[in-house]
Amino acid sequence: MDNTIHCEVALANPHAEVQRLQTRHQRANFVSIESYLAWLSDEEINYIIKAVADLPELQTFRISFSFQKFRQLPVLPIPGHALVSILESKLLETLTLDEATFKFPDFNDVYRLASALEQAPRLKIVTLFNFFPLEPASNTNSTTTRSSSSVDSPTANVLARALCHLPSLQELNLIFTRDGPAWICALLRQSCSSHSMQRLRINVPDGSFLGQPIQCLCQSLQTNSVLQELSIRCPLDENGGNAVARALNSPLNRLEQVYIQLKHYDFAIPIAEALHTNRCLKSFELRVWTGGDRAPLLHACERMVLHNPVLQELVIDNGRLGLTALIDFYLLLNLQDRRQLLECGDKLSPKAWIDSLGRQLSNVSGLFYTLSLNPTLCGQSSQTSTDMDVDYEDCRKRQRRLC
Repeated sequence: MDNTIHCEVALANPHAEVQRLQTRHQRANFVSIESYLAWLSDEEINYIIKAVADLPELQTFRISFSFQKFRQLPVLPIPGHALVSILESKLLETLTLDEATFKFPDFNDVYRLASALEQAPRLKIVTLFNFFPLEPASNTNSTTTRSSSSVDSPTANVLARALCHLPSLQELNLIFTRDGPAWICALLRQSCSSHSMQRLRINVPDGSFLGQPIQCLCQSLQTNSVLQELSIRCPLDENGGNAVARALNSPLNRLEQVYIQLKHYDFAIPIAEALHTNRCLKSFELRVWTGGDRAPLLHACERMVLHNPVLQELVIDNGRLGLTALIDFYLLLNLQDRRQLLECGDKLSPKAWIDSLGRQLSNVSGLFYTLSLNPTLCGQSSQTSTDMDVDYEDCRKRQRRLC
């Protein structure tokens, strides 16, 4: 049952908005700010957001100015200390910042926000969509604050590190359709240093500046034993493909699901080779942008599935052209627990082997593959094992069905 109580707040008349919150929406656990309707002072904005932060059951907070951006309406930056108030909410679990920018009077405010991030006790899911922090006004030579999109940004580095070290972080979604190299690169460099994050999704259509940051990310992945799902939706070059392969080849890596985009099929061949020995990844999805010859990659995948008993799903270009029969055959076997037969076959009871045969009733090729691993099943006697005696009638029924 969904117990979400949603309330939308506008950055407009501060006293009216706060009164409405306090009188009608005290039990709201999901608050979104989607309208910036008036030219407010920093104090008035902070007054509204502080009232949101004081809601006793606040769990989800979202700032989304996408519609205003779409209508080409002005969106002013929000003072950074307003976000500090939200992060101090004791029950906050989900934070979304969509087409929002934050400004800081000086660098002390940057550190204050970083400290609030590192101490947010229950924040688990963070989504950043075209969210950019501004450099403190005291760091610029003019009175106008500038975005942290320069070549090097202390603000970006400090906030990215704090964000990726949230104590309870489980999921981080980074979506950027506009330039901001320093901030985006800082996030990528720090993202896999988290000790708790399980899902990382990156969507940067223009990935031309992501070469070195992606390699840093994958280097961190080699020692990351927590992350389970990785999605990189930006076209990587050959170096990016090699970096992903090195990460998947690490014995510490625990990734179970990976989606990546590459510029050419050949760039995925090192990944297929790394999967020869990988024993964690269950789903791998690849999209190639510029195409080319798929045959070498498919041959590499055929060699890989012979050795990999874990991978259960392989999708190339949304499954548009399909795979080879050999790859499909071994993926199906893996789905039916081929790993157990290969790694523990000599320790399995006869009943376990018969159960494995039963799972292959609709797959004649799989049936003969299982028999090839243990030919003695063809003449197994009911007296061979105590384990077999326990469920002998059940096994006999299965054997009749196989015949």
